[in-house]
Amino acid sequence: MVLYCGEVSFSLDIRRTFSADLHLTDMLLSLLLNAVKSFFLFSLFPGEPIIAAPGDDVILPCHLDSQEDLQDHSVEWFKLDMKPDPQGRIPFVFLYWNGQIITKHMSESFIPRVSLDQDGLKRGDVTLKIRNVSLQDEGKYSCFIPGKNFRETVQLVVGEFALQVLPHMKNICPEQQHSFSSKQHKFSFYQEVLFWFQLTM
Repeated sequence: MVLYCGEVSFSLDIRRTFSADLHLTDMLLSLLLNAVKSFFLFSLFPGEPIIAAPGDDVILPCHLDSQEDLQDHSVEWFKLDMKPDPQGRIPFVFLYWNGQIITKHMSESFIPRVSLDQDGLKRGDVTLKIRNVSLQDEGKYSCFIPGKNFRETVQLVVGEFALQVLPHMKNICPEQQHSFSSKQHKFSFYQEVLFWFQLTM
């Protein structure tokens, strides 16, 4: 990475595990952490996994091509690797039926953390929000609208996220002379992606 006055540029080579070395000023470090974290909350390309760190809120997209009102339709979200309950039934991540959220058929771990946008339902959008994700939430999720025979699947990848800042590296700008402590970053996920990210101040 090269740091210039007023501009930050860096590249990340993401493989099954990756590590990023950044040389930052104290002022830019907090901003860059938030920018990179937000960037990873969304898939890089259509069909790619949704990537998040534990504790993040995530959006799992699902919507009809048309903007048809779905308030009177059933909407089912479930996790493909969800284990059956003691009665042998597989609980839903989210279940909307007859204008109501049916929590008695939903997984207890998801009930307080999931929601749909009611305005989105009016436009054919049944995107699911999951708050405070954990490593256990990782997996494939399916969205199903029975009345439309419509189904979409999305993969959620959850991993530890941090950054590595090498010690004793100073800013190129002469008016700012700071050194930094060492931090370690490792983020694991399934695909190899090489991309460049540039943040201009």
